[in-house]
Formats: sequence, C-alpha cells, structure tokens
Amino acid sequence: MVFRGTLREFIIRLKFLFLPDGEDPDSLVGKEGKAAFEARFESALPLSEYLVAHLEESIDVSHADGKARFVPAEHTGADELPDDGYPFILVTGRLLEHWHTGVMTRRSKALAAIEPEAFADLHEDDATRLGLVEGDWVRVASRRGEIHLAVRIGRRVQPGSIFVPFHYREAGANLLTNPRLDPDGKIPEFKFCAVQVDAAPPPAD
Repeated sequence: MVFRGTLREFIIRLKFLFLPDGEDPDSLVGKEGKAAFEARFESALPLSEYLVAHLEESIDVSHADGKARFVPAEHTGADELPDDGYPFILVTGRLLEHWHTGVMTRRSKALAAIEPEAFADLHEDDATRLGLVEGDWVRVASRRGEIHLAVRIGRRVQPGSIFVPFHYREAGANLLTNPRLDPDGKIPEFKFCAVQVDAAPPPAD
C-alpha cells in the first residue's frame, strides 16, 4: 500500500483508518472485536512508514546553498515575575509516569502506584525557611487561584522555585498559571508565574 498526497491528507486518513469519529481503542475493540481492530491498525502502518520515508521532502525548508538561516530574536522576560507578595516562581510540567491530564495513565494501576497523587517539589533551603518537612501540606496560591497539596523536599528545583505537575485534577496546576499570550507564538504562559507558598493543614480524612 502506497499513500500519495499531502501531509495534511495523510493525517486525516490515518485518523479515520485507526480511530474514526474520535472513538477510543477500547470502544473499537468492543464493537469490532480484537481481530478486526488489529487489522485496522495494521492497515494504518504503511501510512506511518510513508510519513517517515517522505517527511524530509514533504517539509523541505532548505535553501539553495544547503545552509540553514538563523534569525536573531530579542529576549523578553515573563509576563509575571516574583515580588514581595508572590515571591516564588511556579514551574509546571509532566512526570515520567503520566501524560497530560492523566485520563489514561492514571487508570493504569502500575503507573498510579508509582505517582498516585499531586505534590509540590520545593528546594530544601526554602522548606527550612518555611518550617516544612517532607510530606507536609502547603497552600500554593497565585493571583488567579490556589491549590493544596503535599510537599516533596530536595534539590531537584532551584531555590525560589516550586514545581507542580499538571496531571492531577484534584490539584489543578493551571488554576494558578497565567493565561497571558506570547505576542509572537500566541502560546499561553502556562509554565511560569509568581506564587505564594505557605504551610497548610492536611485534608480531613
């Protein structure tokens, strides 16, 4: 099977071959049976091979002299920097064990056993100054909202910073983050904002 067409056409066709109408794999297996589902998947593989083989010529950005072009860009700081009222920098991101909002990975017993709940990662110097020990609960608050979660203490983040993964809806990191858009890329500033951090009581059982 050889696929001819644009990259956009490839992506559209792959979507409808493998997961039509936005259905998830489990529902397709239930409707079609395992053998039919595997056949559908196998039919999509040549398209993947096509993409790998022709990606370079499909997205050709080279110049006549074969050299790349570098364009200088002026650095601009974050929209919201720490101050006396919000002295910490919040950094959000992924964990190895989970993906995005965790709608699939948090259903995995093995992965959930490794990272079952939200946490905040704090530098040991900041923890000492705040009177915190491993496992204590903290309130992390920005100008937009606040969340409560247990703290991990170490040297994985820089002093003055706090890391919160965004996989956990019960302590949603993006309740805190800044929706201000980058003027060029139009990407929201979800990875960096100013926050307060202070001790909080653990949740009631």
